[in-house]
Amino acid sequence: MGKYILLVVFAAAAGLAALGAQSNSTAQDSSAERSERQGVVIARQIARSVFNDGVSEVERTFDTIGDTVKEGTHEQGTYRLQFDAASTGGGKTVDLTAEGTYGEHTYQIQASVRKDTTVSSVFNAITASTPVNFSVQGGGCSGGPCVSGLDAGGRTDRHGITLPHGEDAGAVCDEFHGGSYDSNTETNVEGTGGGCDVQVRTSAHDDWVEDQMDQMGQTIQDAIAAGDSDVTECTGCDLKNFSDSQNDGILYVTNGEFTVSGDRQWNGLVFVANGGTIRFNGGGDSRNINGGLVLQDWATYEQDSKDEFSMNGGNAVKFNSDQLLKYIGTLPSIESTTTVVTDRNSRLLRAGE
Repeated sequence: MGKYILLVVFAAAAGLAALGAQSNSTAQDSSAERSERQGVVIARQIARSVFNDGVSEVERTFDTIGDTVKEGTHEQGTYRLQFDAASTGGGKTVDLTAEGTYGEHTYQIQASVRKDTTVSSVFNAITASTPVNFSVQGGGCSGGPCVSGLDAGGRTDRHGITLPHGEDAGAVCDEFHGGSYDSNTETNVEGTGGGCDVQVRTSAHDDWVEDQMDQMGQTIQDAIAAGDSDVTECTGCDLKNFSDSQNDGILYVTNGEFTVSGDRQWNGLVFVANGGTIRFNGGGDSRNINGGLVLQDWATYEQDSKDEFSMNGGNAVKFNSDQLLKYIGTLPSIESTTTVVTDRNSRLLRAGE
């Protein structure tokens, strides 16, 4: 009997020992898995940090950066950052490869970086730097919107009208819709904001817009003084009197009225300065202003309700980035560049890659 008891005791002890060994093995496996996961996480963190640094460097040095490889230590591991610059039909691109290594683990992120040229965000179809008197008699528009911020140049759509802080967007919408705007009907002021796209800026944004307007106004005046052929000064003029070879560029309206009659069109920027007025007497089928309209310092925008006024699906003012960007040589502040990151992908590299 005693032998059987001893055998049972030994068997139990052996079982416990086996269970203990199995438990230790499981703990070791679990610890190894945790270490594995931690290694991957740290390698990924290094790669992400280095990738962001690489994008920032491309933004700062886009025009001059070439094929470059950088390597070094980062946090608890190492990194490799590679730039491959290439010229394409559409301009320049920089392929970026960032790798983070921790222990036996290497994580890689790749992407292409390019710069897109667009128009400064100060421009919309109509941008008013200070309060403006909008007088759109009899509704003013028929057959389609008379103000559109949807970019005819195909880059970035903008607002129909932007106004300074404190202005009444609803009142302006009513003015463009015969005294009362109904959101269930087609709008006469379209843009990226949807509906009747009249936007009121914050006071902080106002300061920036006014500063941009002042700088643009001074640059335009300097260009006029220098005899720049891309700038036309208007102190009382009618678009119908401009020939087809004279109706593009930067039109600077001051101390007088710029009248738009019928289906005539100005391609580019119309800058109505202090003391200037713009009056639309009819639209026909044309975009009367095909580019952008800037109203600075108490300018006035008017549209008469004459019998011949009919939009017939046309636009009085149509935002067009292509037309504006033609004149960055005269007015560099028209241009803005944005960095675009495309084709981003990431993966954990296998041993030997």
